[in-house]
Amino acid sequence: MENRRVIALLSIARVGVGTALLLAPRRMGRNWVGAVADDPRAALVIRGFGARDLALGLGTLRAMQRDEPLTGWVQMAAFGDACDAVAGIAGASSVGILRTIPTVVSAAAAAVLGARVASAQPSPSTVESTLR
Repeated sequence: MENRRVIALLSIARVGVGTALLLAPRRMGRNWVGAVADDPRAALVIRGFGARDLALGLGTLRAMQRDEPLTGWVQMAAFGDACDAVAGIAGASSVGILRTIPTVVSAAAAAVLGARVASAQPSPSTVESTLR
């Protein structure tokens, strides 16, 4: 699959997840962290994660639409996904291994895929020299 298509699909998924976390933090959070998601303080944190994903997804899609460099957007999104995977592993004992597996697997897969397509993007200096 073409790298730009992968980036677009990852970004669209990120927008969807971010929107869901923002609009329904308790419902979405229960799948992620269990009953603690019903605590209003947890909903605050879950909305924050949603805002991050929504901003990264929309920023990447906007850059794509404007033919701007994507590498930075994709790298930061992959970094966030990698951090989510590590946090999921670190918190597995408190929320349960079965609840943690989908989060860790999806975050790790998105991180690896994002890092792969980011590394295939032309660097700004390559783009500038091509335009000259």
